[in-house]
Amino acid sequence: MLKAVLRNIIYLQTDIKHIEIKQNEILNKLKSIESNYGNFKKQDDTNDVNELEECNFPIDDLYNLNIIEDRIKTNFNFKKCLIQYLSYLGGNNINCTMKRILMKLFTDNLLSLFSYNGKKGKKKFCDLIICPVIFDAVKCQSKFMNVSQNELESRIKYHLAQAPFNIKKNDKFGINAAAAD
Repeated sequence: MLKAVLRNIIYLQTDIKHIEIKQNEILNKLKSIESNYGNFKKQDDTNDVNELEECNFPIDDLYNLNIIEDRIKTNFNFKKCLIQYLSYLGGNNINCTMKRILMKLFTDNLLSLFSYNGKKGKKKFCDLIICPVIFDAVKCQSKFMNVSQNELESRIKYHLAQAPFNIKKNDKFGINAAAAD
């Protein structure tokens, strides 16, 4: 009986040590995440957030796109805040992340006017000032730091190519009409 109690105490001590090790691992991961996101501006960003709220995302026409492009070009804080905001959208993989960012920034109607390199009479997406902002927002996330430029470009190319089909699909189900009301 005494041996059984001692054996159970030893098992409990071992289990407690394993739990402590796991807790330390979790704590280290949290510290790592905190240090990665701690590099962002620590002061109150309410002005920058207000600037982003004024943008009325998703961008639905070339006029509003040009306004955003000018703001990115002339206001470094706005650009930095936009990169930070887009990086927080996240995703499980590069496909989900890029899709979330593009859906947040642009409507399919606007994306259908572009191809990445400007083929088929469309405008060049790669020449937009917001294009490197998107790349920076993705690369800000530690899990995508090592994703190649080609992979990022191919995801944008795919979403640009799918935009006209998304419009047709949404029209078929009445999604665009409902959003306009």
